Amino acid sequence: MKLQDLGWDEFFASQQFPEFEAIETVPARVSRHDGQEYDVVIDGGQTRRARLGGGLRYRAAAPEELPAVGDWVVLRLESEGELDTILGVYDRRTCFVRQAAGQRTGVQVISANVDTVFVVTSMNEDFEPRRLERYLVAVRNAGAQPVIVLNKADLADDPDPFVRQADEVANDAPVVKMSALDGTVGPLEAWLEPGKTLVFVGSSGVGKSTIINRLMGDEVQETGGIREDDAKGRHTTTTRQLLVLPEAHGVLIDTPGMREFQLWAGDALAEDAFEDIAELAMSCRFRDCKHDAEPGCAVRAALEEGELTAERFQSWQKLQRELEAHQERQDVVARRSEGRRRGRMHRRIKKNHPKIND
Repeated sequence: MKLQDLGWDEFFASQQFPEFEAIETVPARVSRHDGQEYDVVIDGGQTRRARLGGGLRYRAAAPEELPAVGDWVVLRLESEGELDTILGVYDRRTCFVRQAAGQRTGVQVISANVDTVFVVTSMNEDFEPRRLERYLVAVRNAGAQPVIVLNKADLADDPDPFVRQADEVANDAPVVKMSALDGTVGPLEAWLEPGKTLVFVGSSGVGKSTIINRLMGDEVQETGGIREDDAKGRHTTTTRQLLVLPEAHGVLIDTPGMREFQLWAGDALAEDAFEDIAELAMSCRFRDCKHDAEPGCAVRAALEEGELTAERFQSWQKLQRELEAHQERQDVVARRSEGRRRGRMHRRIKKNHPKIND
């Protein structure tokens, strides 16, 4: 297996690390991250265990700058029995992120350097167009191509309503329907290419692991059905990991099911996922129109004429409020972080130059 099979190309090969020229290093791709240790794959397909070098940990200004699954890293091979050392991280081509789960304000990297993101949902009670809109915003802001996968067609008496609702929010993203239990992944074959990286995201129990097993041609992932009482899925994948597809069909990254998916406010506003509303807003009489009660509002006119559904407009409003609230929280965190940085700098100056205190 060559590096190119793992996604290595000129974008990464052109990056230089002069600080490591005197050290013998090799490029490697992160395939798994467990606590303080990583699995990385090198040229030839060998998987090795590695840890972060102290310099890299010190240079990282934030957790999201540390290696994530899908990252290319500068690796120093160590003696047998020792963990290899990750010295640096290559610049990312794309980066799929979300607001960290829970109350902490911060960004969580889901996967790095991905080409296509399959947003998987099932055609049952789990189906939620508003959740699809959030995923589409994040994927497009990551720089990747989104594909909506409507799985478990075998559970739907009539798949057409699900396809129609997905098309309404897709904004030109491909929508495919399938049933992984039938053993076919034909609808996904258009995106299986050598050197390309795919990632599967979605709620628990929508069938991501089953799809991946079909693509891999083996039971590499544990699968679990849905609960009969509420059609909710069971967690089967517990950590992100990168897998190499057979027959040089690229690599894929599986992710645990996400019970919540909050957008990171550092993303651009949701114009890509709500392009229909953005285009309407360009026709409003006032440039700063809030689409509330202003005269000449093209968005309100579309609502009244039925060209825009109230549900989609309310989803856009909710998303805007959420992003603004996250941005305010980030600003507070940034100010506190800057205050702590200045405090540490002041203490170092006082310690190293005591005469300044006189």
